Amino acid sequence: MQGDEYQLIWNPDTSELSWNSAFNQFQDYWGFETNLPLIAKPESELTFEYSTNTSWSESFSFNYEDLDAGTLLIIYEYDYLLKPRYFTRYNNTLENTDYDYEFEQFYSESFTVYSDAVDYTHTFDIDYDLSQDFANLALYRIVGVYPNLTQFYIVDDENYDIIFNPSTNSITVIDLISGDGVLNQFDSITVILNFTLGPVSTLTQLTLSTEFNQDFLSDPEVTISDEIYGSFN
Repeated sequence: MQGDEYQLIWNPDTSELSWNSAFNQFQDYWGFETNLPLIAKPESELTFEYSTNTSWSESFSFNYEDLDAGTLLIIYEYDYLLKPRYFTRYNNTLENTDYDYEFEQFYSESFTVYSDAVDYTHTFDIDYDLSQDFANLALYRIVGVYPNLTQFYIVDDENYDIIFNPSTNSITVIDLISGDGVLNQFDSITVILNFTLGPVSTLTQLTLSTEFNQDFLSDPEVTISDEIYGSFN
């Protein structure tokens, strides 16, 4: 892109935008002078949005608690009702082998250990059965937060044992090396679960499938402004 009609010029070799010193706001078209609108006024702050070849695969977050993913309708460009990987029918969770998107839901609870104990069992404060009411449930992450607000990921390794028991709605954390500080060294410990569908959630994320990309986004320049809409109960 060059010439005097553009305020900004993109250099694909350096991946940089620069002001076009040759830009002329007043252009002659068929003998008439046209005043081109300014994209940006001098000294103004610019914000850039762009798309890469992998932008379509980034997850989108629905920041709603207890979102019923089974009621979500995802529509592409007002015309195409997209197919989910997992859906519910008559209280059963079913799976599409050919799908346009999938959901991942998260649920978290935090607790604090006040004693010098090397182990602690936390029972989740929910009125549901983790082993029965959640589809594809797994332990996603345990995060300990120190008094200075730095974070530490507690994992099942030579330092800690993690015993997650969905049938009792509980999780036990055991510190195997008490000499480096026990569980009360953390101001709080947060347990994050992830699952496909569940009756309670803290966060829901949508990810588009490779099939969707191939079917609808084969030409990025044409589809860069296309939109996806979601509705739910």
